[in-house]
Amino acid sequence: MASANIVSKNSRDMLQRGAQPRLRLVFDAVEIPIRRRSRFVSETVAFPSRDDVDLQCNSAKRLKRSCPWRDNSIFVGGCDERAAIRNLERQSQIKPTKRTTSVRSKSIAEPIDLEDDQQGLGPGEQCGNSESADDAPANYIEYSLDDFVVYNNCNQPIEIMEKISKLNFDGIISFPAHQASIPVLAVAVDQFSVGGLELTDHVAYAWIKSSKRNGVWYRLGRPLADYKDLFDRFTWKINFMKHLLNFLELYPEATVNDLCRGGAFKQFLIAYHGVSPALADWVPDLDLHDFRPNVVKHAKFVCWQICWQIPQRGKQDIAEHPFWSDACFKEAQLRAFGMKKTKTNLSPHEYTVVTPTAYKYFQPMFGNILKRYDHGVSIRNNFLGVHIDNTKKFKNSVPAHQLRELDQLQIEFRNSCEIGEPKRHATLCEHFEEVVVDGVIIRIGDCVQMPPSEDEDHKWAGAGGVWIGRVLEIFKKYRSMRDKGQGVAPEACFRLLWMYDINQTIMRWVRKVDEVGHKRELFYTHHCECSHSPDQPVAAIIRKVNVAFGEPSCPDLPQYYFCCRFYDHNQSTLEDLSNDHIYAGETRRLRCQCYEPTPQERAAKFLSTHTISDCILILETNKDVLYSLFVIERIDKASEIIQLRHLPSLHLTLKVRDDIKFDGSSKPARILMNEVLFTERIVEWPLGKLIKHIHENMDHCHVEFWDPVTDLPPHQQYHGAGNFFFFNKVLNIETGRIQLLHESSKWMHLFPTWESKTAKIPKLRGMDLYCGGGSLGRGFESAGFGECCWAVDIDPAALATYARNCKSKHNIFQSSVNELLRDAILNKEREGWPMRPGEVDFILAGNPCQGFSKLNLNKTAENALRKSSLISSVASYIEFYRPKLFLIENVANLSRMKYYTDDANTEEHALFPAYHFIGCLAELGYQVRWGVLDAANHGCAQRRCRVFIWGAAPGYPLPTMPPVTHVTKDSKMWAKVVNLANGEKTLGLGNYDFASFPMLTVEYAIGDLPAIGTGSRVDPRYPDHVVAPSGPPHVQALMNMIPTSPEGSGLADAIERYPDHPALDCEWKEKRRQHPQQQFRDFTRVKASGQFPTIVTLMQTRGLNCPPSLHYKENRVLSVREAARAQGFLDSDVIVGTVTEQYRIIGNSVPRPLAFALAMMAGKAMHPAICGNVAPWVEEVVEQESC
Repeated sequence: MASANIVSKNSRDMLQRGAQPRLRLVFDAVEIPIRRRSRFVSETVAFPSRDDVDLQCNSAKRLKRSCPWRDNSIFVGGCDERAAIRNLERQSQIKPTKRTTSVRSKSIAEPIDLEDDQQGLGPGEQCGNSESADDAPANYIEYSLDDFVVYNNCNQPIEIMEKISKLNFDGIISFPAHQASIPVLAVAVDQFSVGGLELTDHVAYAWIKSSKRNGVWYRLGRPLADYKDLFDRFTWKINFMKHLLNFLELYPEATVNDLCRGGAFKQFLIAYHGVSPALADWVPDLDLHDFRPNVVKHAKFVCWQICWQIPQRGKQDIAEHPFWSDACFKEAQLRAFGMKKTKTNLSPHEYTVVTPTAYKYFQPMFGNILKRYDHGVSIRNNFLGVHIDNTKKFKNSVPAHQLRELDQLQIEFRNSCEIGEPKRHATLCEHFEEVVVDGVIIRIGDCVQMPPSEDEDHKWAGAGGVWIGRVLEIFKKYRSMRDKGQGVAPEACFRLLWMYDINQTIMRWVRKVDEVGHKRELFYTHHCECSHSPDQPVAAIIRKVNVAFGEPSCPDLPQYYFCCRFYDHNQSTLEDLSNDHIYAGETRRLRCQCYEPTPQERAAKFLSTHTISDCILILETNKDVLYSLFVIERIDKASEIIQLRHLPSLHLTLKVRDDIKFDGSSKPARILMNEVLFTERIVEWPLGKLIKHIHENMDHCHVEFWDPVTDLPPHQQYHGAGNFFFFNKVLNIETGRIQLLHESSKWMHLFPTWESKTAKIPKLRGMDLYCGGGSLGRGFESAGFGECCWAVDIDPAALATYARNCKSKHNIFQSSVNELLRDAILNKEREGWPMRPGEVDFILAGNPCQGFSKLNLNKTAENALRKSSLISSVASYIEFYRPKLFLIENVANLSRMKYYTDDANTEEHALFPAYHFIGCLAELGYQVRWGVLDAANHGCAQRRCRVFIWGAAPGYPLPTMPPVTHVTKDSKMWAKVVNLANGEKTLGLGNYDFASFPMLTVEYAIGDLPAIGTGSRVDPRYPDHVVAPSGPPHVQALMNMIPTSPEGSGLADAIERYPDHPALDCEWKEKRRQHPQQQFRDFTRVKASGQFPTIVTLMQTRGLNCPPSLHYKENRVLSVREAARAQGFLDSDVIVGTVTEQYRIIGNSVPRPLAFALAMMAGKAMHPAICGNVAPWVEEVVEQESC
C-alpha cells in the first residue's frame, strides 16, 4: 500500500506543477568526483602511442587479421588519427575552429583534470564550484564518427563502460553537416561524455575524446553493423541514466520501488516523453516493464554519473537524494570513496564455534579447527514447551521372575486364534495367542531376546549389542499335510518383528565417540520375517525381556529396555513412536513391513478425508504415467459413486489437439506446465475402482483461480512443484475453443487462493543460515507457513540479492556464523539477533559444500576442512536454539563422504560426517529423516541431486520428503537408490514411475528468452540475460564451430567433423594431443530436449569435470538469467552483483521449486487440514439410505 500511495502522490504533483529541473552542465564519465566530495582517483596506466600507424609493417598486418571488421571496404585507405584529420581538412577545405560551450549547452564539456583542478579546463568545465559555472567557457573541436567499432588492446570489440581508458576505435570521421569523410584506424580514447540530458530532450547521445589530440571529441553516430549490439547496450544505458536523472530532480522523495511496473517512473515517462517515438523504441513494453532490475544491473554506472560527474546548481545536492540509500548502490559508494568490499570468505584462521554435544561428535574429524563453548544447558528431552507426549506411552511391564533364561524343557500352547491375514503355509500351521515355556508366558506382542546370527555375512555380524524382537505370531508348524493327518508332532515356531539397538542402526558407524546413544534404548522397526526368512523355533528364545514403550528412560537393570523412537533404514527415518507405527490401521493387530491397507480400509479413509470441491489426481488408465486432475462434484456414500469434473492440462492439450483456438487475449505469453482448463466433462467413478487409480501420497493437490489482471503468485510459478495448479480459462471440448473466465469473485470463492487459506495461520519464525541469495528461504516463505526473520551470510552480493527480493523486513547479518553463535552463547547482545533458546522456530542451513563435493580433488586441504567443519556449526545452532523444525541441504556426496584416520585408508578407521551429524541430532532427542532428492523431479529443468535432512523436536510431527511431481525415465539416478558411505543402500524417496507432469526440458525453461547472439545483445526486459566475457578470440571461434545437431554436441564432435578447421589452430589443441586417453567434455552444448546439468558457480567451457554449458543453438555459454531459470528463480527476482557474482549466487542456491515442495511437506505435517484443499462453504456429501 505504501508504494501505491507514493505513485499516486507523485503523479498528482507532476500534473499540478511544471518541471523544475536544476541547471547543470553536460558531463563526462571519467571516474573522478568533483571537488566538494572526497577525491577518488582511479588507476591510470600509460597508453602506448599510436600516432603513427604503418599498415604496411608486419605488426599492422597481424593487427588487421585480428580485426575482421577491417576487411570492410569502407576502411580502405584508412590511416592514423593525425593523418586522417589533416586529409579531412584538405578535402573539405574547412579549418576546424574551437567552439565554446556554456552552461545548459547541448555540446560537449570536458572533465576536471585528475592532477590539477585548475589546469587543462576544456569548454564548459567546472572546478566543482557550481556558482562559477557561467564564467567558465570551454573550447573544443567536434568531429562526427560513423561506422565505428570500439575495441580493447586485445582487438576485441567492447562496450563503452565507466573505465574507458586503454580503448581504441576504428571508424569514419567527418565534419558536422559536411559530406567529406575519412576512414581512421586505431584512435586511442580515454573519456566519454553524454549530452541531451535536459528534461525537454527525448534522446541522449554521447561523445568520446581522443587521448592524443587535446580538445578533440568525436560525436558517436551510426555504428558498424558488427558493433551495433554493443553500442545499443551503451545507448540504452545512457538513456536510462538521463531519464532517471530527470525523474529524481522532479521527485525529491522517490525511491527504487517507484520504478516498479506501473509506478511513478512509468507515469513520468509517459507525461514527458509519451509523444516521442523514441520512448517506444527504448522500451517497447512500457506498461509491463519493471525498471528495478535495470537499476540494480546498472547501479554503479548511474550512481557514479549522476552523483559524482554532474556539477550541480541549487541548494539541494542530488547525491543526497534518498534514492541512493538503497543497498544496491553500496558498492558504488564504497568505490567512490576508495573503500574496499568486505570479505566474502572465511578467515583462514577462524575457528568453528561448537556446543558440547556437537564437539563430542565432530572432534574426531575436525578437532584442531573446532572451538568449544559450553552454554551449560542439557537439552535431551528438555525442550522449551516441548516434551514427549504422555498419551503415546505403551507400557509393557513384565514381572521379574518372567525374565529368567529359559531351558526349553516344557512348551505349551494356549488360546487358539485366527490371524488377520493368511501367511505362507497357512494350512500347515495352527496359530495361538500365547505359549508357555518353562512356566514363562510369552504372548503375541511380548519382547524376547534371541541369540546373534552365526552367519559371518550377516549385516549385523560383529556389530555387537543385543538381538531383541517382538512376537508377531505363535504357531505349530507341520512339515506336510501327511504329517498333519498322521498326528506327527509339529514344530513350535514363532515370527518376530525385530527391534534394533544402537549398533543395528546407521549410528553404528559413528566412531571414536564415547557413549553413542543410550545403552538401554531400543528402536522400533517394521523389520519382520513374514515372507523371506525361515520361521524361528520357540526353542531359540533366550529369555523374555521388559521393554517400556513410549518411555524416554528405564531402570538401569538387566533385561530392562525402553523404546520411544521408530527407525526405518530403507526410508531413512528416525522419529517418535506412535500408534501408526505399532498397529495396522484401526485394528490392534501389530504392524510390520508386509502390511498393506485393504481395499475396504482405503475406501473408508478416502471417504473420511475427501469432500466436495476437493481436487484429486487419478491415473485414468493403466498405461498412463501422468496423473489427470479432477474435482469432486458429488459423493454418494450409499452407492459409492464419485462424480468428478476433469480439468485437463493446457500444455498437454495443445500437444494432443490441433483444433485448439484461443479467443481474443486468452492465449498466454508463456504456457506454464501447471495451468489447467475448466471443462464441462463430468465422469462417474465407482469408489472401488477409484482407489486403485490414486496414489496415497498424491491424492490431494491445490487448484486456485488466477485473475490475469494481477501478477501470478510465486507458488504458481514453480511449474507444478507441490502439485499446485491454476486456471482462468474454459475449454469447449467439442469445438476446441478456449475463452477467459469472467466473474473472478465467483471463481475465487469456489477455488480460493493459497494466500487466503494460510492467512490466519501463525507464521513460524525461521533462521536462514548460509542463506546466499535466499532461494531456500524464499521457497519456504512462498508456502505461507513461516517467515525467515534472520538471514546470515558473508557474501555481500548474495545478501544484497536476499534483501532485494524480500517481501517484508528481515534481520540480515553479513557476519560469520561462528561470531554470531559465540556472542549468543556468551550472552553478548547484538541488535536484532536472537539470544535465547526457543526464539527460533525453524532453522534452514545449506552449509558450504566445497569440502564434500566430488569436484574437489583435495578434500583434506585445510581450507576444505574448515568449510566442511561448518556442518558441526549447524548442529551447534540446533543444540543452542532448540528449534521445532530444521532442514539441512548439501551435496549428495555427503552421504558417501568419509575421512580416513590412518595412512592405509582402511574402512575400519573411516569417519563418516553424515552419520556423526545424525548421531549428534539423535542424542539431542531430535527426530530425523534424510534422503537424496533430484530437482528435476520437483519442477526444475535441471538434474541436481542434493541430500536433505529433516529434523523435528520431540512431540512435533516430522515432515516427510515431497512426492515426485515430474516423471523421469532415467533409472540411473541418485534419488532412486542411495549408496551410503559404509556400502549399504537405502531406497528412493518416492514413486518415480508416475507423476503429475512430464519432466521439464531446457527448451521449455529458456526457449522464450530473447536471442542475444554471442552475448553482445542485451534485452532491457531481462537485464541479467548476459554472459561473462568469452576470453581470447580463439575461444569464441571454438564456440562458433560447435554443431547444433545432434543435440549435446561438443568440441570432440566438431573435431571429428571439421578436423582442419582454422579455429583449432590454437594452444588448446596441442594440450589435448598430449593427453589422448583422457575423456573431455569441452565446449559441450546442453540438450534442448533434455535437462540442464548441475548448475555450478562458474560457466566453464573446458576441463575434465566441466558440465555442458553452451547454449543449445547460440554460440555462447548459458546466460545468468538462463542459469537462474534452471535453478527455479522467478523472472521477477533481482540478482545483484557482477556477472561473476551472479553466477556464484545462482550456483550456490537451492532450486526454488524444490525448496517450495519441501516447505509444503512441513506445512502438511504442522497443518494437515489446510493442505487437504477443503472449501468449507461447499461441503455437501449426499447420503442416501440403502433399500
